[in-house]
Amino acid sequence: MQRLMKIGFIIFLGTVVGCQKSSNSPKNKISSAETISKDSLNSDSIRLKKSEIPIVTDTAIIRTFDAEELPISFHDTFDAKNQKLIVKIKNFHKSSLSAQIEPQDKLLNIRFNQIRKANGDFDGPFGREIKDYQISKSGEIWLIIAKNLMASGSDEGSFRVEIQ
Repeated sequence: MQRLMKIGFIIFLGTVVGCQKSSNSPKNKISSAETISKDSLNSDSIRLKKSEIPIVTDTAIIRTFDAEELPISFHDTFDAKNQKLIVKIKNFHKSSLSAQIEPQDKLLNIRFNQIRKANGDFDGPFGREIKDYQISKSGEIWLIIAKNLMASGSDEGSFRVEIQ
């Protein structure tokens, strides 16, 4: 009788362990990356590089790019008062930077307010165009785009930014 109980217990234990192994096998698991890929095939959305996905808050839009991606061009929209766009360019090694803003509506109150250099210093304000701005230290550069507090015009609207 005890022998039968032992055999039954061993069979039960083998079944439980076998079931756990099969449910944990890679064939039965779908990773989040696979799920995203399958979903993206069935959707109309365009897959974006991580650098192309902005962080958006009530007061700021933050976009991060690697300098290897330069030159870049993208569209954005200010849809709230006092909103700003911070473009972070990582690993910038060039000796100069050029950029421009082209608003859809020429009356949009927008400009390059500041550049944050790799050493943490800020320079500005600028206008809608920065041409051959000298960069003395490699690293992360920020371009801060916002409205000009000394000028009139709309706070909200669409624009295109080009950076070289």
